Amino acid sequence: MKDGRTKAVVSEGKTTSNSTIKWWMRRIKSLPEDDTTKIDLPEVVALAADQKTLDKCHIEFQTTENGLCGRSLEEAIKNVNRSHYELIEPVTESTLTFNDKSKTDFALNLICNNPDYEIPQYIKDGLIWLNEQRVLE
Repeated sequence: MKDGRTKAVVSEGKTTSNSTIKWWMRRIKSLPEDDTTKIDLPEVVALAADQKTLDKCHIEFQTTENGLCGRSLEEAIKNVNRSHYELIEPVTESTLTFNDKSKTDFALNLICNNPDYEIPQYIKDGLIWLNEQRVLE
């Protein structure tokens, strides 16, 4: 978000509207639950690996790949699968904007028409963390 109310591409963003990220950052900073301080986007991006885990909870979020960062899972997928979406260089964050009506159709199209699709790094990181948890031991 540019100002807490206006959506922006990530490179122009100053804060986040994501309630989970805001909750997480309040916990990391030991702020009260009802604190309404805006969360600075650079602080979120700069979280160290150990700050992304609290007890048995872990957080991941979109990261810069191929020089760009999508605002959503769909934009991150488009970013790492540019040829499938016929994105012509130079690709910008605006080019990645997800405007489709159906997230389900988006996902099924990717899976059915591009079986060798790439997974965004933040999803890989989250799956690696989850795989390292020994919940059944």
